[in-house]
Amino acid sequence: MIRLLSTFLGLLTLVAVGGLATLLLVLEPTPLVADNAALAPTELRDFAHLVRGTDLAQPGVKSARLTPPKLNAMVDFAARRVGGHARLKPARGGAALRASFPLGGDLGYANFHVELRETAGIPAVAAARVGGLPLPAGLVDRVLRRGLDEVAAAGELLRVDFDADQVEVIYRLRADAKVTALLGDDEQRRLKLRQAQLAAIVARQHRTGALQLAPLLSGLLAEPSGVLGRDGQPDPVADNSAALLVLAAYVNRRRLPVPTTGPAPEPRTVVLRGRHDLAQHFSISAATAAKGGSALSHLAGLAKELSDADGGSGFSFADMLANRAGIRLAELATDSADSARHLRRMARAGLTEADIMPSPAGLPEGMQEAVLVRTIGTPSSAAYERLMDHIDRRIDATRLHRSLPSG
Repeated sequence: MIRLLSTFLGLLTLVAVGGLATLLLVLEPTPLVADNAALAPTELRDFAHLVRGTDLAQPGVKSARLTPPKLNAMVDFAARRVGGHARLKPARGGAALRASFPLGGDLGYANFHVELRETAGIPAVAAARVGGLPLPAGLVDRVLRRGLDEVAAAGELLRVDFDADQVEVIYRLRADAKVTALLGDDEQRRLKLRQAQLAAIVARQHRTGALQLAPLLSGLLAEPSGVLGRDGQPDPVADNSAALLVLAAYVNRRRLPVPTTGPAPEPRTVVLRGRHDLAQHFSISAATAAKGGSALSHLAGLAKELSDADGGSGFSFADMLANRAGIRLAELATDSADSARHLRRMARAGLTEADIMPSPAGLPEGMQEAVLVRTIGTPSSAAYERLMDHIDRRIDATRLHRSLPSG
């Protein structure tokens, strides 16, 4: 569901960006939307099932009721994928979308104003402008709907009902949904080749007991996928992104979103610091950050832990350490071609678990919500922030991050 709604809102923003390519006559010195407010702990906990996509398992017509903070989180994620920030303010019968994108250097910002009108189906674009320059609403609306048709292989947005305090989204997941339609040919090839590479790496490991995450990660990141980019050259960022997705699918025993004809890795339990759950957290966070950005990955990890704190296994700062270590590795793997190549050199030399994640020793675990709030506080408290800063410093001290080239 999050994919459909984020695509809908992201395409709306991207349409405006595309129109700006020829109509860039109005620039503004400050952004209309500089950032987005963080979700409260209760909002995050309720948001967990959307972030983790558990409702994508079965086809059929589904609905989700989103409060403005949850909806704004989705809108902002979509805008961040193209370098900006966005906010959506719903009202009865429609909504106002505001988005800002930096143009680099001293050019300033492109600030977009888009008015959405509720219909019997997909919301219509009633008006759109960048700065003081109007954009043709009909054209923006048509391009948006064409974009939604392109992702209809995964599902279909049926209706959005706006009100001031909530937005209800009705959508259909098709029984024959093909996620491969959302992936380019090169990306599908990379995933298939990375899967075959992982199968060979697993086959070389010892035959008894659990597998260590670090050798699997090193083996995948050490070599290119063999797929060239559009310029005819290897693309280390795309190669690393595919490696992290394949590894996360294996560690968490999930199918890849592409059909594979080659050998599949033998199913084995994978551990990090002796624990399967830490390997799961690390790999999922790394893959999510590589594909959806660090903000989404941080939100997914925090939402999961807050859900656990509400009657589950309890909030674990060791899990948060694994989440953040995975995100930091993904940032290094995909931020730029230079950082991706640096990580490849480190992987060829051999990465240990101490290189990719520090020890979780001493970090609180198993904390129910009342204990968490009483002893440490909510995620917005100073004590919580100090503990997360301590975790980040531990990660900074690992060999992987100490080795980063200056400048």
